[in-house]
Amino acid sequence: MEKYKVLRDEEIVRLAKNGDEEALSEVFERYKMVVRIKAKTYYIAGGDPDDIIQEGMIGLFQAVRDYEEHKGATFNTFAQLCIDRQIMTAIKKAASKKNSPLNTSVPIPETEDREGTEHAESPESILVDRENAETMKTQLKDSLSSFENRVFDILLKDRNYAEIAEIMGVDKKSVDNAIQRIKRKMKMLQGE
Repeated sequence: MEKYKVLRDEEIVRLAKNGDEEALSEVFERYKMVVRIKAKTYYIAGGDPDDIIQEGMIGLFQAVRDYEEHKGATFNTFAQLCIDRQIMTAIKKAASKKNSPLNTSVPIPETEDREGTEHAESPESILVDRENAETMKTQLKDSLSSFENRVFDILLKDRNYAEIAEIMGVDKKSVDNAIQRIKRKMKMLQGE
């Protein structure tokens, strides 16, 4: 696989699309850290982080399959878009099936530094992060009015403003105002 090290991503993808399995392995090797970093920004209560990584790898495979160099985007840009979309699609699909652990999925702050290197996380730190996310959610819900709590619960089910307004029997402006108050309260709890 040394021969691939000097090639640009686009050249390797071209080879992979033509059936070169070593080229495909090189793409996976180059982008596995990108997938892991992106997967770490999502937390699924009761879910397995490896499931999100697997979805990201599926997105990467789809990027190799669907990439068209003549359209002007770099493979890196296209791959990241495909990875993000696959992860979000998997989370939304699971949520639409009324899978309660996935209905409470929330993004968590990135844990890598700005150079993009990943910090190894221990099981203890993962558990602490999960507990912190749950604590933050509990504190937020305690600070919300009953109306805001209802809006927040429906919002977590990936509903838009119009759907929330229809479900609650109020106008969209009331929903928008409630969501703005929720965001302000969340920032206050985060100390921003």
